[in-house]
Amino acid sequence: MIATPQDSALLSLDDVSVSFGGVPALRNVRLTVGRGESLLVTGPSGAGKTTLLGVLADEVAATGGRVVRPEGLRVARVFQDLRLLPDLSVQENLELAFDGRRRGRGSFLAHARELALALGFADRLRSRAGGANAGLAQRAAVARALLAGPDVLLADEPTSALDAENAGRVARLLGLYNRRLGTAVVWASHDGGLAGRLGGRAVRIRGGRVADPGDACFI
Repeated sequence: MIATPQDSALLSLDDVSVSFGGVPALRNVRLTVGRGESLLVTGPSGAGKTTLLGVLADEVAATGGRVVRPEGLRVARVFQDLRLLPDLSVQENLELAFDGRRRGRGSFLAHARELALALGFADRLRSRAGGANAGLAQRAAVARALLAGPDVLLADEPTSALDAENAGRVARLLGLYNRRLGTAVVWASHDGGLAGRLGGRAVRIRGGRVADPGDACFI
């Protein structure tokens, strides 16, 4: 069931469960994402982190409980498999986020260039995405998500393919959008260094259940 929140929360999960073929993936999850919040979701592989992000993105249906979201909420995702179109250039993949109803093309392209510079791949914009290494592809996927102008950015292991320098670039950029532009950032990661840079709140998933709320800096 999807409802509209009555307070400042952007997304709320009220006793949400998800099963695939009768096998539980999430169990009775209660979670709220506030405006401008940074939230780390951590836990072992297979614990339910990706499923949780899918529910928040309205791409995985809850089999029990209630998902609460405002109408018109803009959500962008950085997937683990990145989902760049391999036959397009990096630039063309970024342009998939263009929405002419929200701003002009010139402004969008300037923004794309700024993000490429900030993430260190401005010299690779004309490269074919299918030939990009994992680090370049991951940074391009982060830039594409931010170009969509989301209220909420959901990122699944956004630094897994990056060295320390480029992971720092991603962390600084996400922090900038979070603190200055009020973009809520929800990210699943094992990267303790990223947790320290972004800060915010953290939850741990174990066996499909959310536990251990606390400060991301101490995860």
